[in-house]
Amino acid sequence: MHQSVDVVHEDLSITVDEDFVFAVFEVKYHIDALMDGVKIPFLFYAADYHGSFTVMMDGKAIPLQKVPDDFAKRDSVTKDFSYFFGKDESNIPIQTSKNITSLVKLTDMLYFETDIAKGKHVIEVSYRAMAYSDRWDWVNKYGFQYALSPAKYWKSFGTLDVTLDATAFKEPINGNFGAPAVGHIDSVAQWHFSGLPTDILEIKFEPQPNAFARLLIFISPGGLGILTGLVMLLMHCRLVVWFRKRNPLKRFSWVVILGSLLIPFLFLISIVYYHVVIDFFIGKYASGRHGYVFMIVVFYPFILPFYWVFVWLVDRHFKVKLA
Repeated sequence: MHQSVDVVHEDLSITVDEDFVFAVFEVKYHIDALMDGVKIPFLFYAADYHGSFTVMMDGKAIPLQKVPDDFAKRDSVTKDFSYFFGKDESNIPIQTSKNITSLVKLTDMLYFETDIAKGKHVIEVSYRAMAYSDRWDWVNKYGFQYALSPAKYWKSFGTLDVTLDATAFKEPINGNFGAPAVGHIDSVAQWHFSGLPTDILEIKFEPQPNAFARLLIFISPGGLGILTGLVMLLMHCRLVVWFRKRNPLKRFSWVVILGSLLIPFLFLISIVYYHVVIDFFIGKYASGRHGYVFMIVVFYPFILPFYWVFVWLVDRHFKVKLA
């Protein structure tokens, strides 16, 4: 916002769709211009902007414009937007999430110019945003963000009213700006703030997997693989004893050899496979982000000799016992 403009009040309305994929943000800035101005520039940052951006000043539509190539070098800009620009004039540091400041390209900012008379005005902004997804855990997390952090650099910021309409979405959600003054966050809720409540307003949906999926996640693919490996080891040892009882004089046991080659490999493959199994039981909200888990097979040459020696000792014990 321009430095010759006081923001007296802001109304923010957020309407979430039925799938928590898109949300419509409608913002009204009640401003007080301290001076008359011609072609005063305005910059907006819309997190996860997905189109349908419109601007109105006192009920009159204002077209968006391309950020001028020389924008950051204009005298009026360096004075009134100095808080935006550092050494790199093409990138603007904006806090986009908790403890994270991102460099936003100047060309990605939403920009318009308008004549403005001294006195009170209303700027209305509307746009559609797409939910971000956090895929760093077993279950995806989704959210919408609205950056209030640039307001810290405005000439002033008065009060803020937030209205959230989540009636179309039937799952529980939560936010990071406290309990509503009116209503419930899962339907229609309203908040009133005197000043900035936080740098980033965030509405989040964190799907909860069923109890069985949670149990599998707790055990982990590694734990499930170890359980599977122990079962295979027990079965293999029983087959080794069965073979040796029937062939007490044979020098080599093909059961020892074949099992020692296969079971360490199957143990490692089972760990890879259990990632898929857990994702299946989580369902549509599974992140599927497991990195290069298949690389675990590189441990096969290291596990194989230890396993082979253990099973050979079991076979040797019964061979001596039955001699």
